[in-house]
This record gives sequence, C-alpha cells and structure tokens, in this order.
Amino acid sequence: MRVLLKIVIFMITPILLFGQQKGLPEGQAVSSEKFRLSYKFGLNIFHNYIFSEESKIIRTDLKTKKEKTFNRKVQVFITLRQNTLPENGFNTVKVSFDSLRYELVTDDGKRYYYNSQDEETVSPYSTNEFYNYTILLGKEYYLTYSPYNEVVKIFGEMLDTLRNKINHPEDGIKDPELKFVWDRLFQPSYQKLIPDLAKNLIPEYVVSKTDVWKRFFDIFVDGVVLSDTAEVKLIEFSPKEYVISAELKNLRGAKTKNNVYGISELVDIDNIKGNGTMKMTVLPRGVIKESEFDAKFEYEFEYDEVPYKQSVETKYFWNLDKMYR
Repeated sequence: MRVLLKIVIFMITPILLFGQQKGLPEGQAVSSEKFRLSYKFGLNIFHNYIFSEESKIIRTDLKTKKEKTFNRKVQVFITLRQNTLPENGFNTVKVSFDSLRYELVTDDGKRYYYNSQDEETVSPYSTNEFYNYTILLGKEYYLTYSPYNEVVKIFGEMLDTLRNKINHPEDGIKDPELKFVWDRLFQPSYQKLIPDLAKNLIPEYVVSKTDVWKRFFDIFVDGVVLSDTAEVKLIEFSPKEYVISAELKNLRGAKTKNNVYGISELVDIDNIKGNGTMKMTVLPRGVIKESEFDAKFEYEFEYDEVPYKQSVETKYFWNLDKMYR
C-alpha cells in the first residue's frame, strides 16, 4: 500500500514537475516549507549533455618515494531521450554516446590526444586506459528508472550483441587485459557513470530546507567503483531551479583489478578510500541543468615487487547543452 501511494503521488505531480505545495509563497523558501523535487524527461525530447572529466593522478613508489604525475582531460558528448510513456512510474531513457575528446599528459612531457570528430587524429591505443573511454563511442542502450529515481535496469540489443562477440569461444577477445576493459561495458557502475545524472540522490518524497536524507551512492572513477551513503540536502529553491548537494565522507572500494597507465598488465588494487561531494542544479520541469562531482581518493598496488600508492583528484561535470524535438 505504501509503495502504491507513492506511485500515485508521483504520477500526479503538476506539469511544472517541481513545485511548492499549495499555499506556500513562491520563491520565499524558509525552513518550514516543503518542496517536491523531481527528475523527468519530456517524451521524445532530445537532451544533449556534455560530460567533462579533469583528473590529476600521482603515483608514488613507496620504496624510493619517487612520484610520477599524470593529468587527464576527457569530454564525452551524449544524447538522452525518453521514447515511451512511463509505465507504473517507471521511465526508460535511451542513451547514445556521440563523440569523445581525450587527453593524457605525463610529467615527462608525453601527450596523448584524441578527438573522434577529427578524422586525422590517431587513436592512442598504446595508453591502455584510453580504452576505458573509447569503448563507449557509438554505443546505445537504455536505462530504466524506478519511481524512486534509481536506475533499476540497463539493457539494449547492442549490449547483447557485444557481449556475445566478446565472449565468443573462437572469435572473442583473447587478450586478458583488453577483455577486462571491454567487460566493463557490462558493469552497472560503468554503464551509469555518464548518462545517469540523477545518481540516486533526488528523493521521491517532499523535503524541507532543513532535511538531510541519506541515499546509496556509487560511481566509477579511474577504474575503481567507489561507494558510500550520501548525506543530501536542498540548498537552494526558486521558481527557476533547485539545487541539492551531497556529502560523501567515506568513499570506499572493494579490492579489484585495474589497468593503470604505464604498466603493461593488470594490477590488484586495495585499500581504496577517499571522500567527495556532489552538487546538482535542476530546472523547473525536472531536467538536470548541470552537476558537479569532486573526489579525492587513493589506493595501493604492487607491480614487479614494488609497492605503489596512487592518489587521484577527480572532477566530473555534466552540462546540458541543448534540448530539442
């Protein structure tokens, strides 16, 4: 009954999909006011987003204390569109990865650059981590959101075809490192990273500016899945937009393998820990205008009997470029 009631409330939200409750003074938010926050796509409206990443990576040799620094900049251009009406409060959104710009600069002067829109650009496949981004190009799949603004299903014919090709016993990918990277296409945290702008942070119930709500949060960063219980709050609300912020005080990751720049084989990484924040601005119709995620974390690994610590500072930014039918 409780779930049914929430779905009914969800479906009768006014056309302006976030709004103050009746009788509340517009644009005069105080602690006693209540607000309904929403995340929506209009039917058959194309949403073009630009996802940007800026990362600084410092690798420390724990024996000699020598450091190496790498700086990565990435832009991915995507299109999101809801092709069908919601069913019982569940919305399905089509994701298309349109183009990519990639740059990696090392402290010894090496620069790797790629622009998928420039036919003369040579793909820097010698940098293993480049595959983390290029495998998305030209791909399409679907995300289904529950009434609680959480991704509950990821699917698509292209994903099924790729899975069969990659795992084909005779013609599939044989190189273990390359297969490891391509297998990421089927990991939910990787699939959600760029197209899932809501990140499970927008509540399905009314909130006030004094409320703090907790939501499970996970995100793919530098080959690692980080997760935490986010503490989220509404920090701005006006007729033009609302803004929420999330604190991630205890980001952690499970021990896993990773492909890191400059090392020719997969390494086992452990002791993954850090912290971060996320800020999200949403327009009146429930469309996310922009989001920003900042994180600092570190992990350890060993290669050729040498222990290393890798420290990562990452900023992700999502920006709505345009909307059209």
